[in-house]
Amino acid sequence: MSIENKLKERVSYHSGVKAEDVSSEMYLEGDLGITGDDAFELIEDIQKLFDLDLTEFDFSLHFVPEAGGIKNSENGYYPVSVGHLIEVCNRKSWFLPDRDLENHQKFKRALLVQNVLGSVHTN
Repeated sequence: MSIENKLKERVSYHSGVKAEDVSSEMYLEGDLGITGDDAFELIEDIQKLFDLDLTEFDFSLHFVPEAGGIKNSENGYYPVSVGHLIEVCNRKSWFLPDRDLENHQKFKRALLVQNVLGSVHTN
């Protein structure tokens, strides 16, 4: 089985999306809903499966933590796509995805909506 197919199976397992519906253009967090602990578990899973060097991987650049809020002002600028993970697996080591200003702006809007809705529910 190819690296791409193995990776899509792992993404499918962690997202609940059928492997045949997972495309390389999909973002883990934005399109597949893989964030927080789920994202950490997926990265850990593929590290073991593909024997990856992840010394350059910084979770706070790519994913929202399960709790505790955003700790890195660069969060949202470097979204991880399935295609990026395929390339990481081919290279056997982590490298930074392309910076994406549009994704960061969507990320900030989503956080603002989440904060507004959270404050409405607590009042």
